[in-house]
Amino acid sequence: SSAVLVHHNRHLHFLSQHTFALGDIDHNGIVNEADSTYLMKFLVHLSLEFSYNSGTDDTSSLMNIAAMNFNLDDKVDLEDAISLNRYIANSENAE
Repeated sequence: SSAVLVHHNRHLHFLSQHTFALGDIDHNGIVNEADSTYLMKFLVHLSLEFSYNSGTDDTSSLMNIAAMNFNLDDKVDLEDAISLNRYIANSENAE
């Protein structure tokens, strides 16, 4: 998936596009139990101490939340965690 972010200050306005994989919350290219753990920590604490290597903290936060919205219903909740865990279990069984 990808997201387009609008950046602006007093003099400049520009867009940037960021690509991410749904469920890949730690942005390492693999959707696995670590991503599920990040999502559960977010749901319990409503915060996440993680940032991508590329981008600002604001961008990282937005990409994390976008990657967490696994079922694409525009909200991050327990349904995303259930869907993500099902995906991970099915992926592991397919190997």
